[in-house]
Amino acid sequence: MQPVVAIVVAAGSGVRLGGGTPKALRLLGGHPLVWHSLRALADGGVKGAAVVVADGLESEFRRHLADVPIPVTYVLGGAERQDSVLAGLEAIASGAWASRFVLCLLYTSRCV
Repeated sequence: MQPVVAIVVAAGSGVRLGGGTPKALRLLGGHPLVWHSLRALADGGVKGAAVVVADGLESEFRRHLADVPIPVTYVLGGAERQDSVLAGLEAIASGAWASRFVLCLLYTSRCV
């Protein structure tokens, strides 16, 4: 069976949430939300993740995610959510994870 990999789209600013911190980096129990997401993905058998981040925030994400138990590739997000998802897909397609199974996790307050 081929490995399952994930795209975690965390490039949004979280403006509707307020507070000046991107939603994915908001702390819950001492860790940012994105850390909890990656831990859950790893516990579920996901073998790696492309985390899509906003320009200038990669180092902060790296600092917060240094101890997640799966390999993470950081990808620069695009102007719109669909651009960020595409960037994540392209990173997976060109990277070490040749998988047909990709999960996509979006940090959003809207259901579509």
